[in-house]
Amino acid sequence: MARAKLSGALLAQKGTAAPTTTHIDIARYSAPPSALPEGQGGKPIALTLKVDQARYEALKVLGARTRRSNQEILLAALDLYLKGEGT
Repeated sequence: MARAKLSGALLAQKGTAAPTTTHIDIARYSAPPSALPEGQGGKPIALTLKVDQARYEALKVLGARTRRSNQEILLAALDLYLKGEGT
């Protein structure tokens, strides 16, 4: 698996780092499998998602920053999207 390229733009000098000013708590939009209605849990189904390099790198940076896996981030985003679409 290829590693994400980290650029100098992601680095801050000691003492100058600041938290981001915008934050969306994606975790609150995603229900763990145990919280799903009966019949919607069970064995997960594998899904392949192909993304361009920029999106891949942004996902890896977000995962490192929030200490969450790609799986957690993408499931939360999918749940949020599906909730917004009324499904």
